[in-house]
Amino acid sequence: MLSKLPREAWLVITIVALALGVHAVATRGNILAPSDFMSARNMQGIAKDTAMLGIFALGAGIIIIAGGIDLSAGSVICFAGFVAASLPEWIGYDQPGPYPIWLIGLMIGGALALGLSIGIFHGVLIHYLGLPPFVATLGTMAGLRSLASIVGSATVSVSDAGFRAIGKTWYVPVIIFLIECVVLFMVMRWMRVGRHIEAMGGNEEAARLSGLPISRLKLIAYSIGAVTGSLAGLVYLAHSGGVSSNTATGYELSAIAASVVGGCNLKGGAGSILGILLGCILLKLVTNVPLYVIETGATDWEGLIVGGVVILAVMLGRLGKK
Repeated sequence: MLSKLPREAWLVITIVALALGVHAVATRGNILAPSDFMSARNMQGIAKDTAMLGIFALGAGIIIIAGGIDLSAGSVICFAGFVAASLPEWIGYDQPGPYPIWLIGLMIGGALALGLSIGIFHGVLIHYLGLPPFVATLGTMAGLRSLASIVGSATVSVSDAGFRAIGKTWYVPVIIFLIECVVLFMVMRWMRVGRHIEAMGGNEEAARLSGLPISRLKLIAYSIGAVTGSLAGLVYLAHSGGVSSNTATGYELSAIAASVVGGCNLKGGAGSILGILLGCILLKLVTNVPLYVIETGATDWEGLIVGGVVILAVMLGRLGKK
């Protein structure tokens, strides 16, 4: 019975067991006692951190399912936030007081349109020009940060309270993330394009011989990845109030790690939205654990823990297949 459990079930079991284990350590074995780890404040923090990772990890996961890879997620987050914060200045808006609704809509629409154009650009480079996904997205990873420094100041900020509420209120990113999960779940599970993307990732040549529109599918997959990155850039801008050329450095690795932990095969053709969601929860949970177990120098362990979880997830996946 245990061998027939899907990966998502094992992720749920792991998350629950880890949470209970940390709670037991924090309470010295008295699991009925309250702990800071299980406090409402910490749970809200984990939920918000999970959402802010998951918003762009879902797009990165879909690209992996499609048989590709995206190393530019962090740079897309940075550049989208930079463009959104700079738009009021670029259009000459200098009125005092809160931003009007049309201006906030323009900032959001401009960032999402930017993400769509970047995704299409990736698709053109990879399919029509024949560049490997690693090379194409590596180029934009470096180029977008430099472009942000060239077209504007080193740091841009937003002080409007209405826009900042998107990132400052803990449940708003969670709602955005859950809506995105539902939409992408429907796309990948119930729509033809989602099934075709998964088939292309499993065997691109077979998909081409079957008559699937490979070029269109790649454009869609990379567009989803870049648009979700732009959406994350808006949330991060609202959360922090500003961006610089170093914002979101290394975030693409976290997105890939969450996808792999959630069951996405780096060779393509396997993975699910639910798995990526659970992978994000597990990844943020294990990075929160050192605060309550190690305490002193807890943040220094984050990279080591994430790397170990990714390696362990891949090893368990290979053992499961055997």
